[in-house]
Amino acid sequence: MKKIIYQLRSVIAIQLIFHILYSFTNVALPELNKYLFDHIFQMGWTGLVWLLLAYALTIIANSVFQYISQVYEWKVSQGFYVTAKKGLANSLLSQPLAKFSEKNVSAYLSIFDNDLETIEESYLSPLMDIIRSSLSMVIYAVSLFLFVHPLVAVGIILSSALAVFIPKWISGPLSQRQRAFLQSLERYFQVVTDLFSAKNRVNSETFGSISRVHHRSVEESEQARFRFGQFKTLANVVNGFSMFLVQLTAFGLVGYLLLQKELTIGAAIATFSYVENFIYPMKYILLDVNSIHSTKETVANLEGYLAGQVLSEQVPSYPNVTALEVRDVAYHVGELAVADFSYRFDKGKKYAIIGPSASGKSTFLRVLAGELALDKGSVSYLENDVLHEMEAATAFYLSQFENLYHTDFESNVSVFWNL
Repeated sequence: MKKIIYQLRSVIAIQLIFHILYSFTNVALPELNKYLFDHIFQMGWTGLVWLLLAYALTIIANSVFQYISQVYEWKVSQGFYVTAKKGLANSLLSQPLAKFSEKNVSAYLSIFDNDLETIEESYLSPLMDIIRSSLSMVIYAVSLFLFVHPLVAVGIILSSALAVFIPKWISGPLSQRQRAFLQSLERYFQVVTDLFSAKNRVNSETFGSISRVHHRSVEESEQARFRFGQFKTLANVVNGFSMFLVQLTAFGLVGYLLLQKELTIGAAIATFSYVENFIYPMKYILLDVNSIHSTKETVANLEGYLAGQVLSEQVPSYPNVTALEVRDVAYHVGELAVADFSYRFDKGKKYAIIGPSASGKSTFLRVLAGELALDKGSVSYLENDVLHEMEAATAFYLSQFENLYHTDFESNVSVFWNL
């Protein structure tokens, strides 16, 4: 994730600059309110008109800065999806076929669809919110010191610091429930893929049992969604209670300073505006901390894929293979097992692999093509009297039910003009 965020640094910087300008205009509005209440009888009509003009210009600037900041927030989201999907696709396409086949295609689709969306909404966006909110809180805290009263600023900062630690108590269970929900979605997509891929098996006799398999899976996934949502609701309520602590602190301090005549009416009114401005980003931080903690396992899963080795592009080569040698090969797939098998296939000769259905003929060809991992032994090809270890790029296995790309004939034959 650090690498993706670094690649988006320029867009993030522009967004933060305009958010800071937006926060400064939020500071100016309460100060104008304070000036109005403290000087209304001294400024006269002319002063009021100038104050109205300043207020209007501040509101316009506030709206413009907010618009630009939020537009760049969308650009950050766009950049994340583009960068993450490119990196994830490159990593998965570069995996050895044996490792790639360990999971169903629907599981990988679930990562592109569900996991990336969850990370963007519950990790990247909250992380950006925390940065923006922290900058805003610094600006509002300095404003409380300069324009209101140091005691109010200290009290609000201390109560806010206490409120930040509350979400950490429930972040662990929240993360576990969200990961369980995403895993249930992955299983549901796999069930749907299996059932729809075998549509030819659906008839009036099988419909009931097949539909029950689907309904049971969707009920399990939605129950996992409910458990996650139920606990997330509890987390939100706890966060809301934390906000009331900050408001209660501000209310008590303002009342105390008014009784001590250390605060003007205008400053008191401005204080509550500053507190609202301060609490708003504070609320975001509390919610965002929970969101980030809840997606730790999902982010770690994505980072594991992105850290995978990516193939380097190279010009296709066509070795002059004169023979294919299988030496002491052992492999197994389910209950099928082959041990200590050796053979030599010479160029120019024709070979027929004969056996009943499900006896392992296609499995053996997949072993030769490097699609299945060997338990021991080696598969090599002879070129210019030198043996080379067989690699996945050296051979291609064409199955009976081969997948075709949804494009034209030439692109399928040439693998997108790679020949």
